[in-house]
Amino acid sequence: MVRRLSQMTEDELERYLAKIKRISKITDQEDALAELDEFISKIMELVKDENDSQEDGFGFDLPRAHRPPVETTQQAQDELLEIRQDLLHELTSPWVGEDYIDLLLNEIGENWSNKLKQEMQSQIDQLKKEISDAAKKAAIEELRKSILSSNKRVIFNVTSQNNILESLLNAEKRLAEYQALDEKLIFELRKERERCARNRATKILEKEEIARQTGKTKKAENLILEAQACFAQDWNRIFPGEPCPGV
Repeated sequence: MVRRLSQMTEDELERYLAKIKRISKITDQEDALAELDEFISKIMELVKDENDSQEDGFGFDLPRAHRPPVETTQQAQDELLEIRQDLLHELTSPWVGEDYIDLLLNEIGENWSNKLKQEMQSQIDQLKKEISDAAKKAAIEELRKSILSSNKRVIFNVTSQNNILESLLNAEKRLAEYQALDEKLIFELRKERERCARNRATKILEKEEIARQTGKTKKAENLILEAQACFAQDWNRIFPGEPCPGV
């Protein structure tokens, strides 16, 4: 395995590193572990049988420049169809982004002659546009899901609160770049940020209610003051410049 990985080209390593980078950005731990497990399985598939790779002429995800040269128009058309199917399949994974897809698109024609590439240029351009549009659509859908499902994420502490806020901010920025922010998403972003702002104060008020019901009046009063202070602190951090409402 070490020998096979040490023989990887810079392009191969860049592609695998792009996948690892995507996995590292998955905020849900279970999803991240599932994607990591799948990625490791693919790496093991790459190196598990060197003899099979030699017989086939290439192994898993081997750059097309290392495959047998494409010499005819029919071979080129067949390869474009194969590339299209491969890329559309890649887009079904939530952690595959446009930068990784661009890496794959740039491999088109690497094992073709210049004459064949010129002959097939219009079909290459058409495929690149189709896949780029599909990648953008998939990215937007994944970002929308991350916002709409954010309210299912449990806020355990300040760290998890900050992770949620960072995830929301990143999704908002990218959707703005795509010009895909609609009123529903803006509403959900606001609601989720307010949930984060109220989280600490809400937990303190739950303790206040118990103290009040058990006759610990002084403790209850102190907890209310603590809740108000925490809420003001979190609100001003999350919504700087906005008046802080009542807790």
